Amino acid sequence: MSVSARVGLGSAVRRAAFTPAIGRNQIALRTAIPKRGVQTQSLPPSASQEILNAQRLKRPSSPHFTIYQPQLTWISSIANRATGGALSALLYGFSLAYLVAPGTFDSAHIIEFVAGLPEYLKYTGKVVLAAPFAFHFWNGLRHLSWDMGKFLSLKAAYRAGSPDLDFGMAVHPAKANQLSIAPLGRSFRRFQGLHNRWHPDIPAFATVKPGQVFNIECVDWTGAQIGNNDTSDDIRDVDLSRVHNLSGPVAVEGAEPGDCLVVDILDVRPFDKMPWGYTGIFELENGGGLFAREFKSRAAKAIWDFKGVYATSRHIPGVRFAGVSHPGLIGTAPSAELLATWNKREGALIDAHINSVPPVAFGPLADGAYVGQDIPNDVRAKIYREGARTIPGREHGGNCDIKNLSRGSRCYFPVFVKGANLSVGDLHFSQGDGEMSFCGAIEMAGIITFSTSIIKGGVEKFALKQPIFLPSPVDPMYSAKLVFEGISVDYHGDGTQYNMDATVAYKQAALNAITYLMKIGYSGVAREQAYLLLSAAPVESHIGAIVDSPNACVTLALPLGIFEHDILPKEEGLKKLNFGQCAVRSDGVL
Repeated sequence: MSVSARVGLGSAVRRAAFTPAIGRNQIALRTAIPKRGVQTQSLPPSASQEILNAQRLKRPSSPHFTIYQPQLTWISSIANRATGGALSALLYGFSLAYLVAPGTFDSAHIIEFVAGLPEYLKYTGKVVLAAPFAFHFWNGLRHLSWDMGKFLSLKAAYRAGSPDLDFGMAVHPAKANQLSIAPLGRSFRRFQGLHNRWHPDIPAFATVKPGQVFNIECVDWTGAQIGNNDTSDDIRDVDLSRVHNLSGPVAVEGAEPGDCLVVDILDVRPFDKMPWGYTGIFELENGGGLFAREFKSRAAKAIWDFKGVYATSRHIPGVRFAGVSHPGLIGTAPSAELLATWNKREGALIDAHINSVPPVAFGPLADGAYVGQDIPNDVRAKIYREGARTIPGREHGGNCDIKNLSRGSRCYFPVFVKGANLSVGDLHFSQGDGEMSFCGAIEMAGIITFSTSIIKGGVEKFALKQPIFLPSPVDPMYSAKLVFEGISVDYHGDGTQYNMDATVAYKQAALNAITYLMKIGYSGVAREQAYLLLSAAPVESHIGAIVDSPNACVTLALPLGIFEHDILPKEEGLKKLNFGQCAVRSDGVL
């Protein structure tokens, strides 16, 4: 009988806002293509804004706390008003009592009364009275500095907000084997069990035994920088120096370098009170994406609402599909030697393409680095200076974005440090093969459930140079698919012939699919809807041939069952409908 423990990520504030139920997902996926009759109507382009406004009206408006992600600004504002009101009530109440109370209510009697109280009540009273004053003092300094334009940048002003709340709010101690992290708006400072760099010196936050079942709560990959709204300004302004936000590390008792860590993924699910996610298009200057250069993309996004296993979007209407929830990023900690190898080889690549936009790789960067555990300052400085960025996958696993690592998957990871130090994050509700728009999955915050075991000497036994895995047996059965083909010729560009380039072939297949979807109305202003849909939906891509020089052949399969209307080719051509548009920048730049 296995022991079950919870490795959660929540402070008292986090637990007040979100109380996810921990239980088994017993929903069976539909095995047939949904058949639903729909009525469609062609509309002129001028109706686009009216449709978008109607979509926005469908959004729930109350209660506020269950619809929007908690943001530091409004949490700080609530704390400011609540503590200010409490202090005012205390001051006026005491003054009024002093004026109208009987003669025994004077200074001498008050001092005598306080002196007779037990010591613990005296100290409790001091803390209760001092906390609001400390909060207002610090918050006042922060606002004064900001208003004067001195000392604080916008990012620093947000970061300075975390101590405001820490001064003014009592956080209950975490239970045993419980990570205390909360996805609270833009401020993720001072939260333990969270880190955004790879380094062997990051200490384990929790330890589990082999065979033990445990849950880990995860913020979304950006650290809650993206909101449930109808503008893409937050996508445009994402601070990529702070990604990915990973939960852990979690050590496994008995794991040693050279062993194989076996990780069973038992469940992946969103928080019950955060049943939504997002897909984003990043701009060339900040992250980019597969077609950032070709499309000259500006920031755009789609918000997806979850209902059971299904996702729909007000920004991409007319589609509904079952998700395959999975961690986009999971891996063990590197050894010092392996970390040095990463930095050396990626540094050489960066030096060879120093002017590339976006960069070909991201080297260590202290700015934005974060480790939540209490560690000596010199160790923290070393981690921030040397820590590998989390963007690419590597020998230990990492950010490989494999959509089939879902419920029922088993992963085999090489172990490089004592305890293995497993970390996880970047949870996805769904994703198309390739995650082409960079933030191409349906990103979400949620809970993942694991069980682990150890195979001693597994690296040698299995020639384990990189992780291997068994895919999930749970997969939406969309058997009817429209398949688009691509080869190593840049048909959509200058017609250049490439030699056996599978990336060019994949891009051509994807561009063929995007152009087709635009023909039926998924265009938005400039193809954003089609781009986002192919990134988020359960699209499958395969290498058809990789030996027939000069052309590699790659296919991209679009499931027909996700559409509420017929998209098959017909003799009379494709019927173009008006699906509004996705969320774009508030300044209108596209």
